[in-house]
Amino acid sequence: MRKLPCEIDIRVVERKPVAWITSEKEISDPFASDAAFLVDARGVLMKEKKLLPEYLGLPVISGCSSESLEAGKVVESPEAKTALELLRLSTRSFMQMRFQIREIDVSESYRLLVTDKNHSRVMFGYNDLETQLRRLEQFLVYCDDSKQELATLNLLVQRNIPVTFAPTAGRGY
Repeated sequence: MRKLPCEIDIRVVERKPVAWITSEKEISDPFASDAAFLVDARGVLMKEKKLLPEYLGLPVISGCSSESLEAGKVVESPEAKTALELLRLSTRSFMQMRFQIREIDVSESYRLLVTDKNHSRVMFGYNDLETQLRRLEQFLVYCDDSKQELATLNLLVQRNIPVTFAPTAGRGY
């Protein structure tokens, strides 16, 4: 910031990674992969000199093959931008405690396939993420009330939403 007549204030803000991103369809260990980059909330790609333990728990955005990933660049693909937006929106709601995103597969042009910490798989469309998150929240409340665990959910459709529940021990199915 320039302060007239003869001063300049400089403020340095460290980039904080919010996820790993890779062009690979599946990745077992982003720490060990040369194809995995850290990405901040604005989409800037980073290669860290020192990998901190907190980076291990970051979600992975996989299948981002529509652009070349290179440290210092900003992600441009709509798929990667939508995945970052989904991460941002999901951390603002109570749902973060119930639905912690572990992976977002962006390899298909029509959907995001999101896997959470409990291995639930939810399909999101690329448009109107907030509405889809509200619908997911309703399903999670239903799951909590009925003591069931969500296995799969397809939020691409508006009505008669396909959902499956994980089999529970002792029910025999």
